[in-house]
Amino acid sequence: MSGMRRLAGAIALSHLVLIGIAAVDTKVSAQSNVVNVQAQSVASQVDFLTGIWEGTYFCAQGLTNLKLLIKAKSTTEIDAVFIFSAHPQNPNVPSGSFRMKGNFDDFNIPGIPDFLNLKATAWISRPSGYANGDLQGIVSSSKRRITGNVLLSGCSTFDVVKRE
Repeated sequence: MSGMRRLAGAIALSHLVLIGIAAVDTKVSAQSNVVNVQAQSVASQVDFLTGIWEGTYFCAQGLTNLKLLIKAKSTTEIDAVFIFSAHPQNPNVPSGSFRMKGNFDDFNIPGIPDFLNLKATAWISRPSGYANGDLQGIVSSSKRRITGNVLLSGCSTFDVVKRE
């Protein structure tokens, strides 16, 4: 009888071990699926941000054309070039450009906006009397638009739409 109990106990133990392995495997598989979805989401965000964005911004000199060339390597490593030039309503604005670095904060929560933060790093072409400023904007993937603030004294807002 004790041999039968040991056999029954061993069988029960082996079933518990198999159930535990299956539960761990299911949990690992679910976590792996979440990681894959997050990786796809990050990749699509990087692809979406990378490209040419065109629009305008407003500073002390008045309404000015803006072109942002964005190259996102990841959501935490974004390079950009800020290119400005005369707007038809403000034809006396000189042209210039500078480099920027930044990041993208994607909260993936309905109703919470996604933010693009770009900090000016170095001038490429600087007109006399001009200062470069940082950008902080809300990204709308559905509208292919970034709107926000130019963080520089005498400046207010910018608005760009993705062209490519």
